[in-house]
Amino acid sequence: MSTPELIPAAAAADLLGVRRQTLYAYVSRGILTRSHATDDRGHRVSMFDRREVLALTERHRRDRTGVFELHLDTAVTHLDPAGRLLYRGRDACDLALTHSFEAVAEILWDTSSSGDWDVSDEALWVWQHLDAACPADAMPAARVRVALAMLAACTAGPDRPSPSDVRRLARVAVMTAAGALGRPTAPWPGSVALAASRALSPTGDRAASAIGTALVLLADHELATSTVAARAAASTHADPVVTFLTGAAAMGGPLHGRAGEAAYALLRDAATLGAAAALDRRGERTPPGFGHAVYTDTDPRAECLLDVVLDGQPHLSDTIDDLSLQVRRRHGLAMNVDLAMAAATMALPLRPGAAEGIFVVARLAGMAAHALEELEHRLRFRPRAVYTGESSG
Repeated sequence: MSTPELIPAAAAADLLGVRRQTLYAYVSRGILTRSHATDDRGHRVSMFDRREVLALTERHRRDRTGVFELHLDTAVTHLDPAGRLLYRGRDACDLALTHSFEAVAEILWDTSSSGDWDVSDEALWVWQHLDAACPADAMPAARVRVALAMLAACTAGPDRPSPSDVRRLARVAVMTAAGALGRPTAPWPGSVALAASRALSPTGDRAASAIGTALVLLADHELATSTVAARAAASTHADPVVTFLTGAAAMGGPLHGRAGEAAYALLRDAATLGAAAALDRRGERTPPGFGHAVYTDTDPRAECLLDVVLDGQPHLSDTIDDLSLQVRRRHGLAMNVDLAMAAATMALPLRPGAAEGIFVVARLAGMAAHALEELEHRLRFRPRAVYTGESSG
């Protein structure tokens, strides 16, 4: 048996794309084996089997991406694994604290004007008929999807949409969706954040500022599953609203748009039972609201949003600190934006299903930005499958 090639902790952490604290958490959980050596200065140092580290790296890659990998050039959004999110070169966290959602949408759409954000006749028609099309207990995101389907019936345009078509219908879709989160009230309150706040918070307008921050932070995140779905639809030259509906539909699963539900349940348990007991109830499963496929540590969107929603919430802040510490020790994971949205749901407070509703409305802006890029291409999403079924011969 060959002698293992040992590498120092810094090199092992580098290969895995994690911090040293996470590396040692893997050791404590039995995922990696650590040995010790003495360096040139006589200090005792940790060493790791390079093959074992590479095997774990490959396992993480498969867990995160399956066997389907997609690489596209984009000028919309840049995700830095070290913890920074940029919209067309501008820090998303800075924008969330200084710009309205509408202004950030225009940045994502690469426009120099503020755009026409007046309520359209199509939006008014959808709001007028939406309640009749939805069950009384429909969740906010479900209402948004129905509203987008109704809007698509009103907006069918040319076979090949132009950039101006995409931008115009993106504004219409965002406003229609925001008004669809709850029972629409006339007149339009003046902003997407205000419309969402009135629909989703029992406090009315008071939650608008925090919701506006969340909308900006969630507006785009590069090639998330829903964005890929929207780009695929856009590549067929689908009507822009159909493209947005395609992306919104892909957000309907618990691993994407609805991930905040499980994070809320965990945070609620941590607030009532204590962080350790809440995690004990979940066993070894990865806790919702923690870990990310791209960021190697804390999701920058989580930190920015928590700074806003935890102001004046000392008990909730302590609960999140305790939960984060416990998860770091047990799993080596940092929080993501789903936990921050769960905290916003508690702190503001927001109605059930609000987090997913805000997420869907926000992400329409990013889908439109990616649809604009896809106009330059034609039907380029045609991956091949590896057939594993029975042979006819």
